[in-house]
Amino acid sequence: MNAPAHHTITLAAPRDIASGKAPVILQRNDEDFIEAILEDLKRPASRSGLQADVAATRNAEQILKLFQPTQRLFHVALIEAWCATPGTPRLDPARVDAAGLV
Repeated sequence: MNAPAHHTITLAAPRDIASGKAPVILQRNDEDFIEAILEDLKRPASRSGLQADVAATRNAEQILKLFQPTQRLFHVALIEAWCATPGTPRLDPARVDAAGLV
């Protein structure tokens, strides 16, 4: 059975790293943190290890604290996209118009 041409896409935290509808924010201190995160995302064993990198430091008002790069701590927000149809299938990579890092 083919997936419908138009259907709802869900964007949320990667399901194997965090739960919830918001992106997950990782905090890393790798010098080449983007390259290191991309490498970790490629391997299932490393993906589950990213749970330990979820940013957790909060101020007195419980607002997440993001550090300046001069403090050698870097943050990246991760999201996953999947079809909101039964079985939550992956998106077809050939049909993704664009993807990138900001």
